[in-house]
Amino acid sequence: MPIDTAIKWGHRILTVVLLLIVIVGGLLWYSENAPRDDHLLSQKQLSEDVWLYVTKYQDAGATDSDVYRYYLNKRLSDPMTVLKKTAPFLQADTGNAPC
Repeated sequence: MPIDTAIKWGHRILTVVLLLIVIVGGLLWYSENAPRDDHLLSQKQLSEDVWLYVTKYQDAGATDSDVYRYYLNKRLSDPMTVLKKTAPFLQADTGNAPC
């Protein structure tokens, strides 16, 4: 009888742990994929078909540094509607950040 009780409690604990993992994972995914509150800072034509768009995060507080995002795309008539749906042009962090 005690082994049956241990298995039941083990199953309950495992179920709760897995449920918590799914909930925390969902919250992290949602927070990372929340819409960005940026405004278009500049746009520049790099070649015939490629444009560089630079956006700046608007809600940075007094202790946050300015956040700029860089996008490469074609010529866009309304850039912010398209840029909010795409990922920024990212460079891999090599640990050699300039001063």
